[in-house]
Amino acid sequence: MELNSLSVLDRNIVEWMNQHRIPSLDTFFIFMTDTVFAVPVLMALLLIWVLFFKVDNKLKVRSIQAILTFSCNTIVVTVLKYAIGRQRPYINDQLITKVTSGGSPSFPSGHTADAFIVAMIISQLFPTKLGLKLIIWLWAITIAYTRIALGVHYLSDVLGSVIISYLIAISLNRLFRNKCCRMVDIKYIPK
Repeated sequence: MELNSLSVLDRNIVEWMNQHRIPSLDTFFIFMTDTVFAVPVLMALLLIWVLFFKVDNKLKVRSIQAILTFSCNTIVVTVLKYAIGRQRPYINDQLITKVTSGGSPSFPSGHTADAFIVAMIISQLFPTKLGLKLIIWLWAITIAYTRIALGVHYLSDVLGSVIISYLIAISLNRLFRNKCCRMVDIKYIPK
């Protein structure tokens, strides 16, 4: 399949999802997409609290890992957004209704990247907490869906964000498991 065909498919998917959304759910989806700012901030505050007020070295190293993972993801996504400069779907297609905020370049989706990196971090920090992981992954998938249905991202923007977040989380997890924990002489729990 050539690149032009993929671009048309990408546009057709967002157009269809945007036009076939249930408008009575728009307020709920806007609320959900806006939670992407609150959840990482709350998580960061909790991790900073752990760094300054807990004495458990394992917990401190895991907190540093989480903060670095989120920060690296944010930097990579922001640099890519402005380096690529892809226009939003509602700008390129008059049939797509912009239902929520979205003003910076489109690829990759910052909201989706934030949601998925949080889900990856939570999954790595709490590997046995299945209920927590289920809730956070459903939240992340909902964020990804809302970005397309509300007309501000293409499917490829969302998928690119998921891949970027996954690669960064896995890479930093390996780095911390293999190198950083040996430097502070602790056993690393998450695998």
